[in-house]
Amino acid sequence: MKTPTLAVCSKIGAAALLLPLAACEAPLKAAQLLEEARILGVRIVSEDGQASLERGQSALLDVLVAGPAGTLDAQLAYELCVAAESQRGVPFCEAGAFAKGTAALSGAPLAVEIPATTPPGAALALLGVACLSGEPQLGDGPLDWSCSGGEAPLRLSFDAQLSTTEFSNLSPDLSQLELTVEDVMIPLDDVRAPATCEDDAAAVAASTTHRVEMNLGAGARDEASETLQVSLFSTSGVFEHHYRFVEPGQSPSVSLDWKAAGPGPVKQYVVVRDGRGGVSWASFSFCAR
Repeated sequence: MKTPTLAVCSKIGAAALLLPLAACEAPLKAAQLLEEARILGVRIVSEDGQASLERGQSALLDVLVAGPAGTLDAQLAYELCVAAESQRGVPFCEAGAFAKGTAALSGAPLAVEIPATTPPGAALALLGVACLSGEPQLGDGPLDWSCSGGEAPLRLSFDAQLSTTEFSNLSPDLSQLELTVEDVMIPLDDVRAPATCEDDAAAVAASTTHRVEMNLGAGARDEASETLQVSLFSTSGVFEHHYRFVEPGQSPSVSLDWKAAGPGPVKQYVVVRDGRGGVSWASFSFCAR
């Protein structure tokens, strides 16, 4: 990494040298604020909802893509394979993929087959790229994949695990998730439904900091030993934290501030990971007035 100088500013250098913001790049973007299209979550579950997958059965692959206007459609190219043992952060295939293809992300999960010959308890790697308007262009490997028309690809990876007699896991159940913004109860909505400011929309004050209380529900944990990571995203306004951890023994609830921006519809997403391959998400919408 080059040492920052007065002539060339970087985001790190600007903070370290306390240089005027006007002379440098914009500050780091808030990870919670959906200013551009992003992949918020990836999950693979068995047909009965298990995060631990079964050999010789179908699994359901789902990817949540969202941006400033809410949930987005995309074209997905993916490979699913037995993962190689590695200390690297991004998983990669031990050999060729046993499932691969391209498909539209438009609300319905994709069915993929787990071969019966897959080793028991094997770790699996999902690698892919999503394109919002162009078509995925496949290269030699997922890191070489791109989108037609010069569109920037949205890359994804995910670790999955086959079940054994010693290991099984359910994804977090968020059907009982409850959320209030101050004293206003905000109902869960369809993840793909856009936020509106129609007359029947729940409303909160714009340009104000609100206390958000979130109860994940008793089904959020499959086992008492799980540590839940709760990631938060908003199409408008900023949470004080991008994510929170709920440790074993703690109530499955989160409390934090959210600073509303100007008036308009707001859609927010909650993505919960259990640290054992289980991922679930939910969303809610309201109007800042």
